[in-house]
Amino acid sequence: MQKYLIALMVTLLVEGGVSGVLSKNKDWVIYVSLVNLVTNPAANLLFNGLRPLLGKEGRMILAILLEVIVVTAEAVLFFRYRKAERKGLKPLRSKACLVYSLGLNAASFFLGVLLQKLIHMA
Repeated sequence: MQKYLIALMVTLLVEGGVSGVLSKNKDWVIYVSLVNLVTNPAANLLFNGLRPLLGKEGRMILAILLEVIVVTAEAVLFFRYRKAERKGLKPLRSKACLVYSLGLNAASFFLGVLLQKLIHMA
């Protein structure tokens, strides 16, 4: 359970922080965080539930597949929120939402991997 909470906190801090720096819009940062409160635990539960059934290569494929699903789902949710001007936020096109989601998830994924490596080294 502690691993799930740490992963969620890293995701919320990184993706919320990056969103805050890029948009400076409180409502957008809250929305990004709420989306992550759904997608992060779902992906982690699925990965850890299926992990014992898979070998090393299978776990890597599953991790990539889950990241693709999460990035896509978040991009769709971001687009639905940002397709029209809302509370001082300019509309975003679907491609921009996909790039935004990919960037946020890449940042939190790689920071999470780095933190895991550092924890295991200590």
